[in-house]
Amino acid sequence: MLINEKNPHGGQVYGHDIDLDFSVNINPCGAHSFVLEAARKAVDLSYMYPDASCSELRQAAAKKEGVPEKNIICGNGGAELIFQLTEAIKPGKALIIEPTFCEYRQAVEAAGGVAETFMLGKDFDFDIMADEISRRIEKGTDMVFVCNPNNPTGKVTGRKSIEKLLDACTRLQALLVVDESFGELTEGYDEFSAVDLTLKSKHIFVLKSLTKTYAIPGIRAGYGICSDERLLDNMCSKIQCWNLSVIAQKAASAALLLDDAYLKETLDILRKEREYLTGKLMSLGIKVIESRTNFMLIEASKNLKSRLAKERILIRSCDNFTGLDSRYFRIAVKKHEENVRLVKALEKLKKEESLCTEQV
Repeated sequence: MLINEKNPHGGQVYGHDIDLDFSVNINPCGAHSFVLEAARKAVDLSYMYPDASCSELRQAAAKKEGVPEKNIICGNGGAELIFQLTEAIKPGKALIIEPTFCEYRQAVEAAGGVAETFMLGKDFDFDIMADEISRRIEKGTDMVFVCNPNNPTGKVTGRKSIEKLLDACTRLQALLVVDESFGELTEGYDEFSAVDLTLKSKHIFVLKSLTKTYAIPGIRAGYGICSDERLLDNMCSKIQCWNLSVIAQKAASAALLLDDAYLKETLDILRKEREYLTGKLMSLGIKVIESRTNFMLIEASKNLKSRLAKERILIRSCDNFTGLDSRYFRIAVKKHEENVRLVKALEKLKKEESLCTEQV
């Protein structure tokens, strides 16, 4: 928890008069009734200690991912697993491809390591810089972090680029951490996912978040996939064994049992609404970074967040992402009626003052 520090993430609706939260990137369809019912029923099991082995959840995750159950480790959200991982490895040096999720750097530094930055170009395209990034993996590099699709840019790193980085990490005995927390919410996920690479190499760890995919951020559940059993055992030793509540385990297990229809509907909505939002925002003079997932990075006037807050709409300022500044914001792609309300609020604000960094 945080006491005297400011929360660096989205979702800060507590204590604020907010109707629409575009600052968090979760499934716009919301939590499935099957998952919510599993959580409700689990309340009746609150008299029990949680299963310290997360057996049911690990079995469900292994079946979904097509990997052995022994390769699955569960966490209280993906963020907890990131900190467990760095605490287990104690990296002297880690390479982080920026701008990206701030918890990688925080976890490396909390474990006593040095976080080195590789800054992507202005279009945030990883693939065109893959060779250069691979050359930055050198002797003394213990970990490399790649978020795919990347938060906050929404950009996807191609499979060949991931394989190139894995080859470099294998040669130098480093660990490649691929965060696929938004994978199932992204177009063409099967084409770029690195999950199957964990069956071929012990030098890759793939992170998955149930929070985003199944819209259960308040329940907190995620898992990692890795074939290095010694590493997973070491990670387990770094945290108390009841890190997932009974409710979290039951809800997460139920989520992984859902058929393909739920995510197919989600992807259909995201495809249409991403196109709608992109067109509307650009027509208002806002620069939109092309995205393939359930959020998009925009460049606009520095006061956009505060102006939208007066309309009871919250967006995510990206000024605390390495390489970005107060002109950048991340907005979620939501259902059409919510996206329309955002657009109408922006149209209203534009009549009062420009929304872009320069007059257009």
